[in-house]
Amino acid sequence: MSREKIIFAEFLFKNILPAVEEAIYNQIKLLIINIMKCNNPALSGNRCNLENHILRHLAIQEEFKSYTEYIDNPKLYFQSFIGEHVETFCKDYRKLQDMFHGNLEEIKFRILRICTEVSEEVNLKNGNASMWLDHFCTKLGDHMVINRQSLTSIQDEDIRNTKFLKDMMAKYLEEVVKSENMEKVDTSSQHLCLLKEKITEILFKQLEGCWAQCPFCNAICTNTMSNHTDDHRVQFHRSSAIGKVPYHKTDEFTIDFCTTNVSSDGSFIILPYKKRIPYKSYRDGGDPYDKWSITADGSTQGYWKWFVCRFQKEWEHRCELKFKGKGVIPDSWRKITKESIYNYHLSWGKKV
Repeated sequence: MSREKIIFAEFLFKNILPAVEEAIYNQIKLLIINIMKCNNPALSGNRCNLENHILRHLAIQEEFKSYTEYIDNPKLYFQSFIGEHVETFCKDYRKLQDMFHGNLEEIKFRILRICTEVSEEVNLKNGNASMWLDHFCTKLGDHMVINRQSLTSIQDEDIRNTKFLKDMMAKYLEEVVKSENMEKVDTSSQHLCLLKEKITEILFKQLEGCWAQCPFCNAICTNTMSNHTDDHRVQFHRSSAIGKVPYHKTDEFTIDFCTTNVSSDGSFIILPYKKRIPYKSYRDGGDPYDKWSITADGSTQGYWKWFVCRFQKEWEHRCELKFKGKGVIPDSWRKITKESIYNYHLSWGKKV
């Protein structure tokens, strides 16, 4: 085999190797996403399902700091929660290695098949190296991004005997297969870090929606569209204490739920204008109140009753308000256990 042909094959492989690696990781990325969406209950449904699992996770961990992160910046917390699940999945390095080698073998077979097809086509047309590269990049371009311009320096080589291209390509690809080991997917691998970031980003985008929070209780809008034009809605509102709402001119929390307030004769004050708005006409308060549809069905959720009981002192300290006076915590709330909200699917809609 002439030195020129070896140089041609080496240069070609060197230039397509980055695209091969990118294609491998793209396939692994999609494979992991599909596996996680099928096998991970938190990621197998919609965002309401994801939030249900997040609240379950928070209750199990029982860490106040995590709760404040979730309440204050739910979007960031959701993304972090998904990232933790991706991190856990990717700690199974043997599984990742098997996936990597499986995809590498698949791409190796595809490249060799394309080499054969292109060589046969070019030989039938008595083509040259430039034609071979054109056909090769076009066919391979359906599976990975190849920069044809980077190969112009070898397009005038004499490669009439194209069998050597497939043989050389097979040799180089086999070396890559054999050289990949566990170090390729260890925690310090830049490839793995980027892979995890991309998987987290894609899963988050697939599961995110509107992030508007109720101006009274901080509950998150459940609409799956981020820029929806209809009213914001939630499946279950929270106690107004979660929204850090006090009774006017007091340091006392309001603890009623939005679904009760909007049917009451009470009112709220819009600061700094000190404008008093009846709860029944809450939409008259303008933005953001007029962007919300709150049903006066009186539904409550045991989860947040348990939360204010469990973290009463911490929440009082953080909000500089007290559960006293008109905002005293009812005795019935203190009877709610963590086990009950966990075992009964976080008491969605259960009046306790």
